[in-house]
Amino acid sequence: MISPVLPTINVLYENPAWIPPLQEALERERFRVRLVHVNEGIVDPSTPPPDGIWMNRISPSSHTRGHVHTVELARQLLYRLESSGCRVINGLAAFELEMSKLRQDIVLRRHGIRTPRTVLAVGREHLLAAAATFDGPFITKHDQGGKGLGIRLFHDPGDLAAHLDGARFDAGPGARMILQEYIGAPEAFITRVEIVGGRFVLAMRSSTAEGFELCPSDVCNPMPRAGGGATGLFGASPITADDPLVRQYIGMCDAEGIEIAGIEFVEDGLGNRYTYDINGTTNYNQALGARIGIDGMREVARHVRAVAAEDGRLRSVSAVVPDYAASQPDGGTPARPFARSVDRSSNPTNSSTSRSDLSRTKRMCPHLGSDRRSSISLRFRACWVMSQPSSESCFRQIISWGQKRSRFVPQSSSPVRQRFQERRSARSARTGIGRSSQTTVSSRGQRIRRANAP
Repeated sequence: MISPVLPTINVLYENPAWIPPLQEALERERFRVRLVHVNEGIVDPSTPPPDGIWMNRISPSSHTRGHVHTVELARQLLYRLESSGCRVINGLAAFELEMSKLRQDIVLRRHGIRTPRTVLAVGREHLLAAAATFDGPFITKHDQGGKGLGIRLFHDPGDLAAHLDGARFDAGPGARMILQEYIGAPEAFITRVEIVGGRFVLAMRSSTAEGFELCPSDVCNPMPRAGGGATGLFGASPITADDPLVRQYIGMCDAEGIEIAGIEFVEDGLGNRYTYDINGTTNYNQALGARIGIDGMREVARHVRAVAAEDGRLRSVSAVVPDYAASQPDGGTPARPFARSVDRSSNPTNSSTSRSDLSRTKRMCPHLGSDRRSSISLRFRACWVMSQPSSESCFRQIISWGQKRSRFVPQSSSPVRQRFQERRSARSARTGIGRSSQTTVSSRGQRIRRANAP
């Protein structure tokens, strides 16, 4: 069986400790992975970027690992890639959103999602002035933050003033500080919802009993995988895909171009849920995943495979479909070929993808025979089309081949079919030929031999 040629996945990253789970998941899906470390380098617009799909894994906490140039270089690199027409998963729009807690608050509010009151301030005087506007406790955090950077709880502006004058105060990149209303939760945990490709993957609870540094990666916060009665920092949440807030998150991600995200909220004593963080460079706790039976990075890899199916073939194939649809006898529009042909099994070499493409191509050519020889030939051509860099001309060839493969018999509901029957009846009346049998087409496009009454 011929398998489609998969594109190279170019992963932009800065923290090598977070890469192995993603790389392993992509390689299990038979992708070639090219790692691109971003901290220092060259962006040359006169040179075309390497082929393949690009994936942004740049974290806003990169400066804490000595990569002080990563964010600015990644910003220019993502703009250059998108300007060249490259497919980027979590591209520039998602990147800019992750780099600013203030922007996240604005976007969440725009989509009708409840957030705690959030203010950005730069400079000691303005920080104290903003703190004076809060009626109760508030927290501070870095506008460009990650891993809980800069998060501290204050009960009044005086406590903040003492902290600002201390030697341990760090204003973060650009000295942009966020002051945010503190939401008191009856239980010491927050909830994180993971979204991949417009789908809910999982929800988890993160304990805040010991602080706010809640990076779920096993590198940041390792957990026991099983046994011993230990629960660790993270646990499963009862939140499901049908939750109204989850549906709001998915709608927001679709509208804002966020393909992969971990979104966090906290619930107060009255049951009000406040969303406060969107993590585009999300990591998954593998120990928790093993307990609940969900591999987050495997879901990411499957989404990348779906993107490869759509972006590498469907974009050019879809331009051919209207031309062929116009030639349908009943004026109907056929199903789009090869749409989201994703192999969901653990064996990357099975033939479910090619069978799916076979059925879609047969709907495009409903006059094809159902014999095994036709199916094998059609499947071969479908796989061949999927492996080509330009699908438009290839798809025209397969449709042309399909039209020539067997005699065209129109659908029974079309005017063409009625004229066909009238001509056949007239010929039978004149010559007596054709009364022994006739060929019709079932609703599935298969030819059936049916005997006539004498």
